[in-house]
Amino acid sequence: MSSQRLNLREKLLLAALACCNGETGKSFTGEDLLVEAWKQDPRAWGLRGYELEHPDLEKLRKEIDSRGKSTGSQSLVNNGFLAKQEGRIYRLTTKGLAAAARLRQPGNVIDLTVQTKVGRQLQSSIKPILDSPVFTSWIKNSEQPKLFRDAGYFWGIGPGSPALTVRKRVTEIDDVLQAASQFLKDHGVEAIADARGKVLFDRNDLERCRQFQQALKSRFAKELATLDPKGLGSI
Repeated sequence: MSSQRLNLREKLLLAALACCNGETGKSFTGEDLLVEAWKQDPRAWGLRGYELEHPDLEKLRKEIDSRGKSTGSQSLVNNGFLAKQEGRIYRLTTKGLAAAARLRQPGNVIDLTVQTKVGRQLQSSIKPILDSPVFTSWIKNSEQPKLFRDAGYFWGIGPGSPALTVRKRVTEIDDVLQAASQFLKDHGVEAIADARGKVLFDRNDLERCRQFQQALKSRFAKELATLDPKGLGSI
């Protein structure tokens, strides 16, 4: 996929990938991201009339910031591709890493280093779901859990959690499952295995996780609506 065919958000994802070297735990500043994006495509990210001399910070804000006037809910932060930390510090999420890796396929030649990092990140994100006692209980008896506190334990939320935190924790699960399914599809494989060939998760595992997640959201929709009236309550 040539850079000319990428939109600004896709170009920004590639810049974020370069900033963190494919490591979701490595953070970077908004300035780091802007300079990297500008280096990769100065005409797209340069200041009007001075494209080759200066980057345009306003262009970055419109694409990355959840409060950007022209993007709103379409920003990279609101869509879960980037996570915003304190100040203007960001990190690439698992969803963002997987999406950026799909863009790093010039001539359909897969960047194996990035893809390996995606697979490793997905492994570390899916395993806690499969190992969760709440998920294990649901596998044995689909009527479980019956109490919201158990679902909250799985999601990492509680009665006092801020609405944005609730929304983030629940949608992160959806994003990881979607990214893992897309990864398997892109590579034409049925499972992800470790270096020794041990299967860590397969398509069936992902489908069970998806059904579990949907069951929790449906069963505790009222509680989610109370905690996050403008977001997850509509699911």
